[in-house]
Amino acid sequence: KELSTDFDRCTADVPLIRYLCSTEIDQALSEARSRTLVTGSIEELRRAARVLRASGTSDAIVALTSAVERGRRHGLALHESPRVVAHFQRCERLLREIVGIVELLRQGLTNQNRRILKAGIEKAGKIGLSCSEVKEAKRKLGIDVREK
Repeated sequence: KELSTDFDRCTADVPLIRYLCSTEIDQALSEARSRTLVTGSIEELRRAARVLRASGTSDAIVALTSAVERGRRHGLALHESPRVVAHFQRCERLLREIVGIVELLRQGLTNQNRRILKAGIEKAGKIGLSCSEVKEAKRKLGIDVREK
């Protein structure tokens, strides 16, 4: 943005140069905006995944879902950087795993199926998930539920 402002100031009296170079300036600004969006999306993904692993709460799941959706909107799955793509895919895979566990627990709760509840609690324990579905499943099975 600073470069664009300087360009506008310096070419105020030279409209031909401004006209000839405006396409390159617009492209550079567009690329800078894109990099800012990608950087912001990656930072949000990192923060959400870190919080989810630390707390495992429903709010953390919502934050990760939001971050993954933002990454999808910004095209991180098809980004030119393999590191960006890999990080996005890891977060997306984590979210799919969590959604699968929550669905498993909900099914177990709905059907009152102890085997499914135990499997869901075991999977949730492996990744530190402690959302409301995990707590309810533990209550149904008579397992001590302690707040983090």
